[in-house]
Amino acid sequence: MIDAVLNSSHGRTLERIWLLSDLQQSNLTHARFCLTTAVADCRRWQRPLDQIWYLGDAVEGADLALLEQMIQMQEEILNPLGVPIYYVLGNHDFDAWSKADTHRQPVSLPIWQMIKDNPLWQAADSLESFHYFGEAGPYRVVFFTDHGSFEQGWFTTHGRIRGREDSYPWSAADYRRVWAAAEDRPIITVSHYALPGGNRPAPLLEQLLPLPGRTAVHFYGHSHIGDEVWGREHAHRQISSVEYHAVPQINVSSLENVRGSEIRSVLLEIYEDGSLGLFFRDHLAAAWSQAYMLPLPA
Repeated sequence: MIDAVLNSSHGRTLERIWLLSDLQQSNLTHARFCLTTAVADCRRWQRPLDQIWYLGDAVEGADLALLEQMIQMQEEILNPLGVPIYYVLGNHDFDAWSKADTHRQPVSLPIWQMIKDNPLWQAADSLESFHYFGEAGPYRVVFFTDHGSFEQGWFTTHGRIRGREDSYPWSAADYRRVWAAAEDRPIITVSHYALPGGNRPAPLLEQLLPLPGRTAVHFYGHSHIGDEVWGREHAHRQISSVEYHAVPQINVSSLENVRGSEIRSVLLEIYEDGSLGLFFRDHLAAAWSQAYMLPLPA
């Protein structure tokens, strides 16, 4: 039936977006296997993509040589798809910072450097920015990203400020001003982390609440589905609501099946009437595992 639903949408799809998150591993061979498996399966759908949203933790660890290899491998596999890749930084993307002696050596962030050098990959204009905007059909998309400043000695991970908290430049009012900048349009939000009510939510993102009534859905990663060590009682929860809101949030992670239980991702379709179709994919099984439909927010 999921295939039947997807097939029935032909001719009525405005945009098709592939959501990935948390390839995150230190084994280059297995990381390549996971990503190659996902991309080969995606090509079998024969549904052209308009965008890719990559929700962070493409890498892990502080071995700079390995990080460069991991990043180059992902460029080689994803770039031939030929669509823009919108990236939000996650906590493991900052592993090299968190393990460095920031008083004695410059801090490297290889994933950020690659994004800035590759025109297919998109991110915030500045590493210090906590968000940036995108477009998808009638929706204003707000990407919330981990961020930092080497010069000022701070960065964020897990929704918390690390290092010199007194140098952090953004206030709760700055977070709230995002909604005015999003204009009077329906909104989709994207982050590495959940909002309150999701798996392993980020405290900094609590400053965004309450969400505008025109918010349709929030997508996040970070809490690998099937990982009971970190996900605990919610390890297998993929769909939940933002606390005190009738807004669903969707756990996309993870692209790896070591901590996670599947090589998984989500296909998002935006239809002519503004409604959304979300299709959950198990890439090893080459099968759709769930589907979820949402209307355009009133």
